[in-house]
Amino acid sequence: MFSKDDRDDIKDIKEAVKPEPLIPVKEEIPMDEKGAPLFVKVDKYKEVLRDIQEQKVFISGIKQLFSIMNDLENIRNDALKIMRATIQRLERNVVEIDTELLRPRGIQLPTHGEEDVHHIEDSLGDMQKQLSVLRKQLQELK
Repeated sequence: MFSKDDRDDIKDIKEAVKPEPLIPVKEEIPMDEKGAPLFVKVDKYKEVLRDIQEQKVFISGIKQLFSIMNDLENIRNDALKIMRATIQRLERNVVEIDTELLRPRGIQLPTHGEEDVHHIEDSLGDMQKQLSVLRKQLQELK
């Protein structure tokens, strides 16, 4: 069926298709004139792609966090504006009421609220200390 010539041809084809033994590769990466690698290993390429994808996820998370922080800052600023307006309105009302009240001559009215003022000042001081601690902790996280 097969002649001797056909068997030789098949043998030649098998030899041509047969993989060559692996030759040990040097660790050096060939560089072109500009210093860039001429080839990249597939595993290294996949690793780089994975790292890039991971960085994209981190960037997305940071963008979301920044957006939330921006919203919080806007809410905080709005709350401060409302508090400032409320305090001004309250102060105006107290001044109006105080000027409209008639005080009898010679009567000394006791000063109430000095303890409250000191308590509020102490509370504000404590809050400032807590804010300082939180700022330091935030800096450490960076």
